[in-house]
Amino acid sequence: MELPVGYRELDVAGTALVARSDAFERARHALIEHGTLYEWASQQPGVRTLRGRGETRVVPFDGGAWVVRHAFRGGSVARLLGDRYVRYGEPRPYAELRVSNGLRQHNIETPAVVAFAIYPDGIFYRADIVTEYVPDSVDLATLTFGEHRAPPGQRVAAWRAAGALLRRAFNAGLLHPDLNLGNILIAGDPEAPRAWIIDLDRARLGGDMSADRRVAMQRRMNRSREKLEEKYGQAVGKVELIAFGEALHG
Repeated sequence: MELPVGYRELDVAGTALVARSDAFERARHALIEHGTLYEWASQQPGVRTLRGRGETRVVPFDGGAWVVRHAFRGGSVARLLGDRYVRYGEPRPYAELRVSNGLRQHNIETPAVVAFAIYPDGIFYRADIVTEYVPDSVDLATLTFGEHRAPPGQRVAAWRAAGALLRRAFNAGLLHPDLNLGNILIAGDPEAPRAWIIDLDRARLGGDMSADRRVAMQRRMNRSREKLEEKYGQAVGKVELIAFGEALHG
């Protein structure tokens, strides 16, 4: 693909590296010295680990932090392929960069892609992806459920922010097949927060945003919520759902 303005690409001993210009030398040296971006991240001072599909590293440094994740398959295919992707068509990190850049051009909050590396492995490839860290953020699932969930007023504000985010994302033509409460981050003022959408590796932008597709993505959100309600024995309140629906439908 044609890279967005401000990104560079380089072959580093057989690994395809794409990085933002301001991060290019740091990423290149990370590959040269440690072999993979994820291994580099794992060995940095002060690194933190986030749980999810695999372990994600948060690497702090002067001026901010990076989130470094190793790409893993989801669903039933994960049992067969694990972290391997078939080398056919456009590799997923390129697609994630394109979608992320497109959303940001629409002023829709999503962490910028800083860099990624693609490691060939026969007919397969593996990949690491680096994005900017959203400070003091928590995903909507963690904010809503569990022993340490946010107070009711903050939950209502978070669900309202999530609805407003999705309305703008849908209007921009975002198709997100992995849409769930864990893929929406909440940050900022607890009483008037901002929402961010993440995990765009399977997403597309600019497709036919029919009513059926909007409904399908809303159903994925509902299924995600219902599973968490069952898991924690906690229900999302009517006030939260009304705030979400009103913001989603404008």
